[in-house]
Amino acid sequence: MLTIPILHYIFNSDAPMTHFMYEDKEGRASILPNLYIVFMCKHNNKGVKIIKGGLVVRTMLSLHDEDFILAINEVCLMNQALASLVDDINITLLLEKIPIDGITNLTEYEYLQIIAQQYLQIVSQQYFKDG
Repeated sequence: MLTIPILHYIFNSDAPMTHFMYEDKEGRASILPNLYIVFMCKHNNKGVKIIKGGLVVRTMLSLHDEDFILAINEVCLMNQALASLVDDINITLLLEKIPIDGITNLTEYEYLQIIAQQYLQIVSQQYFKDG
């Protein structure tokens, strides 16, 4: 099934997030119905999730499809920066479906805004759980 990377991002220890937006010359991604943000996380010694990087994909697949994780791994393995994260047995994936009803294309800025919103939600849930 078709899964197309839109953007990948890496959180570096010495710099803010770096990202790369993929070019979709044929416009194939815009016809795919599902948009997901994938966060690649590692737990520190206190159990806190540290987001190391991730990607945004459009796909025909849903979270319920048995090939979904395999498709995400294949996309990651095509990128050197993400391949090292996917190969790390201590990395877990957090997957977030983003509703895009009727939206065919988003701008780079809009994708980055979505990533930032989801990032803040993940971080705040860790630090503000259980009051």
